[in-house]
Amino acid sequence: MAAAILRPASATAGPSAATAATLLLSHHPAFLLGAGRVHPRLPRHRILQLRLRRAAAAMTPSLVTTTAHEAGAWYAVPGLSLRDHRFAVPLDYSDPNASSSITVFAREVVAGRSRLPLSPVCDPRTVLCVEPVAYAGRLAGKEDTYLPYLLYLQGGPGFESPRPTEAGGWIKKACEDYRLILLDQRGTGLSTPLTPSSLTQISSATEQVEYLKHFRADNIVRDAEFIRRRLVPGAKPWTVLGQMVFPCMFDEIHALQDLKEAAHLLASKEDWPPLYDISVLNNNKVPVAAAVYYEDMYVNFNIAKETASQIAGIRLWVTNEYMHSGLRDSGSHVFEHLMGLLNGRKPLF
Repeated sequence: MAAAILRPASATAGPSAATAATLLLSHHPAFLLGAGRVHPRLPRHRILQLRLRRAAAAMTPSLVTTTAHEAGAWYAVPGLSLRDHRFAVPLDYSDPNASSSITVFAREVVAGRSRLPLSPVCDPRTVLCVEPVAYAGRLAGKEDTYLPYLLYLQGGPGFESPRPTEAGGWIKKACEDYRLILLDQRGTGLSTPLTPSSLTQISSATEQVEYLKHFRADNIVRDAEFIRRRLVPGAKPWTVLGQMVFPCMFDEIHALQDLKEAAHLLASKEDWPPLYDISVLNNNKVPVAAAVYYEDMYVNFNIAKETASQIAGIRLWVTNEYMHSGLRDSGSHVFEHLMGLLNGRKPLF
């Protein structure tokens, strides 16, 4: 399957950005206590504007640092606000206390700042802000808005998550309704690297295999759960969006030649723990929507259909519009179509 979305039934969206911001701020102590003195002759709606702005300033997100989680400050690219997270996770989850730790990097992305007046635009009759709140002299996006979380898993695995430089494609579409988490799966991107250079520092092929065996999909899932429990308020469910190396490459690609022996040892290894349980997939209750491409350049269509047939309740979009890279070529359209299948807005046939 080229792209798929899974959403637990309890992962529901909250109020709109403006409503959520107003409700949140109007219950903040800085608002209730007046956040300092204001001129008594100002109109009531203007006083409320000032109190909302000062309450928002008091809630400006601070840096988060624990032994397992370090969060940076928000920064901006056109149309998006971003924040970087680093998590110290066990290399080996089967023995986390004895295991060394590695770093897993994730980037949090929300719809960004827009050009707004310094004060919130409020209706004096309802005291409802109709624009995102500007605070502390800067313009706010959805950094503090209540949004459901969407985790993106890059295809492969083997590559880091996208590095957005502006709002566009499927990322822009996703950020209309979600707080997006772009995960650099262990070994990729800004996570602890798994490269020919780093592996050649391990002396023997057997030791390389012992290290490499911890970089499978099962541990990527465990990393995601580790992050969800620390990042999502209340450790609530999130929605997941997701997108081979051939033996000859270890002869043809110079950088991989030193790893040929370890690669063959890994390929012959048979005592792997199971990655998935067919009986669980056959009784799946989690809503799933997926795209399968007739003329996929890398994934055999019949194998993809066979895999999809094992997942109970899957809503499948079979198309010849793309040849593998639908999210990259027309991300907004693909994301919207899959979400439509998931929400019942698109017909299955």
